[in-house]
Amino acid sequence: MTIYIDIPKSTIIQVLKDLKEKELSGALNTLWWFFNEASKIPSDSLLIKGDPEVIAEDLGLSKVIVYKHIKKLKELNYIKQEDSKRHVYVLNSAMFSRRYFFG
Repeated sequence: MTIYIDIPKSTIIQVLKDLKEKELSGALNTLWWFFNEASKIPSDSLLIKGDPEVIAEDLGLSKVIVYKHIKKLKELNYIKQEDSKRHVYVLNSAMFSRRYFFG
């Protein structure tokens, strides 16, 4: 089974708009990290453990920068934090969905 994150055209248009108007460019790498992690989870949930230290190591960034990226992604409603005390996030299901390929 292969899991895909479906990004509708409206979301792509929003990302391009936010790149230009909301300074999303730096946070885009972190958003792609969340996509990648979501594609590894074999369930309908888009719940992702997003420890900034792990993200920073994976992307070769500082933890401070990753915190800024996560803050920006939350402000722009790409991700939501499930618990303010833990680094557990969910992709906004209005902007992204999962598709499965069996074959």
